[in-house]
Amino acid sequence: MHREVDDAIFAAREQHNADLLINSFPPERRMSIFQEVLEPVKRGSVKRALGAISLACRHWNRITMNSPALWTRWSESDGPEYLKRVRVLSKSRGLTIDFSIPISYQIWNAIKEEMYRITCT
Repeated sequence: MHREVDDAIFAAREQHNADLLINSFPPERRMSIFQEVLEPVKRGSVKRALGAISLACRHWNRITMNSPALWTRWSESDGPEYLKRVRVLSKSRGLTIDFSIPISYQIWNAIKEEMYRITCT
């Protein structure tokens, strides 16, 4: 019985999200809206903002996970694990990273293989 109720709630949420006006836009348009939202975000906060967008619903998660342009910024405060994710999801796009000097050995190891596509800030 609980499973049936859970399935019904899930289906209702999915339908509600599908019916939202923003979800009627093509994925490319939604991705450009997400880029506009992320552009003014202060360094060190992109990870949190992108996480919030990708967790809003399955539609948005699918778009963010398949939009390399959204995954091109990284800050040292995001940590090396997040950099691994950025490296994969950004595909071959250029990366903008923010770190302090002297750079830690752990951060250097995480970025040295990507130096050909990094812009430092």
